[in-house]
Amino acid sequence: MKKQQLVSAVSVLLNRGQDDNTGIFTNRNHDNMVRELQNYIEMNKSHLGGNVILNFAQAMNDHGVDLILEIPDRVKIGFQIKSHYDVTEDNFAANVKRQFAESFAHGLDKWILIICAPLHDGIKDREPRIAHLINEMSMFKTNMFAIYNPRHAAALFQQMNALSDTDFNAEYQKLANIEDSEADTLKLLQKLLNTEDQSTAKSYLSRRSIATATPPKTLSKMNAVLNWNLTEDELKGTLDSCLPYLKRLESLTPQSREFLTGFLERAEPSDGDEKMRALCHDVENHLRSSTATCKKEIEVLAQNEMAYYDKDWDQDTFVSGNAGVGWPIVVSLVEFARHEQISLDKIFSEMNFSLLD
Repeated sequence: MKKQQLVSAVSVLLNRGQDDNTGIFTNRNHDNMVRELQNYIEMNKSHLGGNVILNFAQAMNDHGVDLILEIPDRVKIGFQIKSHYDVTEDNFAANVKRQFAESFAHGLDKWILIICAPLHDGIKDREPRIAHLINEMSMFKTNMFAIYNPRHAAALFQQMNALSDTDFNAEYQKLANIEDSEADTLKLLQKLLNTEDQSTAKSYLSRRSIATATPPKTLSKMNAVLNWNLTEDELKGTLDSCLPYLKRLESLTPQSREFLTGFLERAEPSDGDEKMRALCHDVENHLRSSTATCKKEIEVLAQNEMAYYDKDWDQDTFVSGNAGVGWPIVVSLVEFARHEQISLDKIFSEMNFSLLD
């Protein structure tokens, strides 16, 4: 099956009709519902063919996705479930749109939102809020996402059984998908991010492409530009110590690498030129990111010893880390890039360390 056929097949699994009994979602646990969806897809994966991999995305690096379905080299679909609690939050609609933009970090072919919340919870009528979000999202003329309202979700969660080949094939023939153009996708992201700046939208679009690190072979150019004057043997030792940092970079999601890049674009050397520092609010403004999003990203980088938060002279500051490398590699990389007028994105996001040769 081709990519769009697989997306259609997943749509068949999710389309189980409608049910008005949305009260089943009152105060229902979010993570339990994600597990139920995972189990349901698992029991029907024969309809998808190929090597179906399901990953439960958790904690602070989920980037707008609760569950990821992947068939390597063919399709990657992300699911986001919104619970009763999520719908009651004041910034419900804004959160959903932000999470859709953040989901680009996973390189998805499709993002699917399932709203598992009661339309009426005995306290307030939630239907207008949910309808408003769906109407807003429907204005984005794109096939990159799909939304299942609470009535669809109620039918799905009460029919989580294995579909017969006959039932599945009958529904499958009704569906067709059309791929979006890049121009349409850019317009969509500009609306989601509320910006006229196409370069910002393009940076989000680039997250769909999974970058592969290109290691350096000699570091000869870096040696010359930074006046290290290292011998061939000394340079080899530096090269060997450089590779673990590159491996750490590659382990990050594209969005985390983009955050690191944006932070370093605003940073300057300090502590005797051993580290790079930038004020948190400068980074937030530069990346058009919320404080909460930046906090999540800095926690991810801190786990990898690549950056951390600090209080510097009573100012909130982000500080670079060298991921265990025994010399100030980040300061050196930034100095080299600025001297050669190379975009930091090429080094820290695209991981093209061959530029150092």
